[in-house]
Amino acid sequence: MPNEQFISGGYAMDTVELAEYFKKNYPQRHQITGTIQTYQELVLSKLNVHDKKMFSMLKKAISFEPINDIENFITENVCDTDDENDIDIATMQENISYYMRQEELAKVFEKKLEALEQIRNAFSEVKRFFAQKKRQQFLIDYAAYETAESELKNAEAESEQYDKDIQGFSERYRALEGIITKLEQDKKELEHERNKYRLENNVDRLEEDIKRYETALKEADNKIGSFVLSVRRNCEKWLDIICSAQAAVATQEFDELCSRLCESINRLENIREDNIGDHSVGFFRDISSQYNSIKMYASPVWAETAGKLIKVRQDRQELEAAIEKLESGIMQYPEKAQAFKDAVAYGLYKKYGHTVNVDFFADLIDVSNDEWHNAVEGYLNTQRMNLIIEPEYFRDAYNIYKEKRHEIGAYEYRIVDCDKVLKANRNIVQDSLSDVVSSDNIYAKAYAEYLMGSVTRCYDDKKIREHKRSVTRECMIYSGFSVGSLNKNAYSSPYIGRDSLEKQITIKRRDFEAIIAKIADLSSIETALKPIIEQDWFLSDEYISSTVKDIFDINERRANDRTELDKLHQLYESLDLFWITEMNNKIEDKDIEIKAAYKDKEETAKFISNYKNEKERTITQKIPAIKQEIKQCKERINERYDEEYISSIKSGYYDAELKKRGTPQAVANGFESPLKQTETLLKDKCEDVINLRSEYNRVQNVSFSFSDPFNNNDYENEYVKIKDTELPKYREEIKKAKEDAMAQFKSDFLYKLQRNINDAIDRIDELNRALKNARFGNDTYRFKVEPAPEYREYYDMITSDLLMNGDNTLFSYEFTNKYQSTLDSLFSQIICLSDNDRENAARNIEMFSKYTTYLSFDLYSTDINGTTVKLSKSMSTNSGGETQTPFYIAVLASFAQLYKVNDNKETGNTFRLVIFDEAFSNMDNERSRESIKLLKCFKLQAIICAPSDKAANIAPIVDSTLLVNKEMGKNGYRSSIIKWTKEMSDSYGSSQTDT
Repeated sequence: MPNEQFISGGYAMDTVELAEYFKKNYPQRHQITGTIQTYQELVLSKLNVHDKKMFSMLKKAISFEPINDIENFITENVCDTDDENDIDIATMQENISYYMRQEELAKVFEKKLEALEQIRNAFSEVKRFFAQKKRQQFLIDYAAYETAESELKNAEAESEQYDKDIQGFSERYRALEGIITKLEQDKKELEHERNKYRLENNVDRLEEDIKRYETALKEADNKIGSFVLSVRRNCEKWLDIICSAQAAVATQEFDELCSRLCESINRLENIREDNIGDHSVGFFRDISSQYNSIKMYASPVWAETAGKLIKVRQDRQELEAAIEKLESGIMQYPEKAQAFKDAVAYGLYKKYGHTVNVDFFADLIDVSNDEWHNAVEGYLNTQRMNLIIEPEYFRDAYNIYKEKRHEIGAYEYRIVDCDKVLKANRNIVQDSLSDVVSSDNIYAKAYAEYLMGSVTRCYDDKKIREHKRSVTRECMIYSGFSVGSLNKNAYSSPYIGRDSLEKQITIKRRDFEAIIAKIADLSSIETALKPIIEQDWFLSDEYISSTVKDIFDINERRANDRTELDKLHQLYESLDLFWITEMNNKIEDKDIEIKAAYKDKEETAKFISNYKNEKERTITQKIPAIKQEIKQCKERINERYDEEYISSIKSGYYDAELKKRGTPQAVANGFESPLKQTETLLKDKCEDVINLRSEYNRVQNVSFSFSDPFNNNDYENEYVKIKDTELPKYREEIKKAKEDAMAQFKSDFLYKLQRNINDAIDRIDELNRALKNARFGNDTYRFKVEPAPEYREYYDMITSDLLMNGDNTLFSYEFTNKYQSTLDSLFSQIICLSDNDRENAARNIEMFSKYTTYLSFDLYSTDINGTTVKLSKSMSTNSGGETQTPFYIAVLASFAQLYKVNDNKETGNTFRLVIFDEAFSNMDNERSRESIKLLKCFKLQAIICAPSDKAANIAPIVDSTLLVNKEMGKNGYRSSIIKWTKEMSDSYGSSQTDT
């Protein structure tokens, strides 16, 4: 070290100045490196240490940080393997990546092949259903041909049968003509004989007269019957109407009128066709007169009732509106009173610009005794609506009232002069009516006393005259030497008190119920009288003069006609009617026979005509049409099917179906529905194959023709090319790539893992040999390495002796046979099957390529009694000194291994430097001394920095002790280095010094 200590101009030299300084002063004794790596390699060569781990271990020793993870410390600093044994992850990843890419490409072709196989299968289905459709169509076509052949034979046979039938019916037609001629001649002879007798006895004239009288009597009976039915129905109807009116209008006069009319209608209701003569036209006129008397009485009653109904319904509407407002909390004051109040309130607001309290007197008072409530309401009457206003507004209110009084018309209401009332001398008698009236308003209270203070409440009617002015609870009043009653209308609508609203609601509801009942009563009267007023009376004067009179005339003529008809019947019965009847029966029998013969003749003619037409149609239409059908069937069969197909299907399928079903038509019918089903299925299969082809074109980005479902050449060629050429090529490349990956897996993964594991075990054994004779106090320490439990299966495979058998690329049969599943499991951990797996595979490769993954490390201590403790378990519960002890053990053992202290060769002649800062800070003196003894035991050179309080314990057992002393100077702290002596222990024991 030069005297200037590399300081120039008061500042430390920079790198450029330092380089120039070395070059000038030490040209042969210095070296300058360009990188940290070169510097480290240079330093390591000078120190004869060839492991860069020395720098990290020196740094860890200097920091003197306790070990929190003993296993991690051992793997990083004790058992780190040589670089040459590092697993080439990049090469393995490349091999695996290539292998995976090839597999992905193979999968692409496999997917193509799978899609093409689906297309092939779908196309096979198309061909299968097409063949099935063709076979079914042939069965139908050939059955149609044989059916037409059969129909031709039947048509020719029918033509021959028509000739036979026409000849037979023609002979029958001629026979029927002779029969008809004979029957008509017989009928004429019978008619001549009968007519001769009728003419001689004037029978025709007699029958005509009888028929004329019978017709007239029938018409008379019908008219009289209709008349009787109409009268009886109207009697029943009007009897109900009159009885309903009689019940609704409860007056004696109307009751008597109705009773007389009901009695007459009851009598008329008994009229019959056979007793119509018991009545007269006059009786009908009497009934009509009785009805007119009832109608004259009912008309004014009905009109009056209708008027009352209109008024009561209006009252009901008003009550409904009033109840609705009351139930919504709006008190219903008299209309004029409300207008009076509103006019005064608005006038005051308009003048002063703010609301002035204007209240009804009734709103400000209450009645404390409910039994006197009606008396107070009735006595005050209209005064309840007098207005209470603050005295200062009285004059303005007066002027407003004066101006508006005629417009409003509220002459019965007043504005109270509250100032005068309050000052007035009020004479209040005992038990006055004002005693039961209360108010929070002083003016309202004074006004109540003014109005009712002189009125005595009288509980006994006998004592009402004993007072100048008195009132009873029943609202009788005595005043001015006279007695009277308070107006019921006044107290029937209460306005006073907090519950006046509820009372008004109750009263209004009671009034509403009464009005509903009244409307019901009036409606019943109106409904009962309405038919009498509005409907036409069935016995009008015109009806009696025409219809009733005509019916009585018809009844009189009917009696005369019956007498004449009886005479004619007597004359007709005197003739020989049996002979005439017998002749008529014979003539009718002949008519029946003639009609039957004509009918038979007509039917025979129809049969002849129909058979001729059918024969003509068969010869000219049916047979040619069948022949044409046979021709078309042959052409269709020859066009659709070749001879070999026809022969094969006819002998194989058709003959079997014909034998099974019986007829060609049955064969055709049996396959119509299956053919439709097959056509539907074929259509679906065609769509399937087209869709699969279209999807294949889209996914694979090819332009094969896909629209013809019956041509699969492009896709079949593609299938054959991939299956026989491209896919086998990729599978061969996959096989080779996989073998390369497995070879890499064996040589650069498993072999190196095995070497690293074995190296780690050897290093631990070497450390344990170094620690075997070293003691820390009464304790000894040893490292332990064992397989990681969670990866024991992998560990056993990696460390197996069988791994070393076989060639460089392939595993031995014994190894594969024993560890195949384990081998596959580990291999699957470090390969990726998809893009999503690659990140996991990278992490797995990183983890499973480290030998430490398969091992578990720990440090054990054994005391003088032989008790062994696993430090990884006890470190969290030990004291600070106890946790520092494993640190020293592990660090010193690591440095001993690093510096090869047990190597007697040149490689063991190393630097052996260890630096500790803040050494033994958490240890007691005994542990500190033991630590230094252990350090010497490992033959290490140590620089120990420790606080001065540790110096007395450390100085006696170290080779040299220096004191770094810091003292405060003018320009700050100043440090100096002093050789340490024992005598200095007391003087520097508590100073800020480092040793």
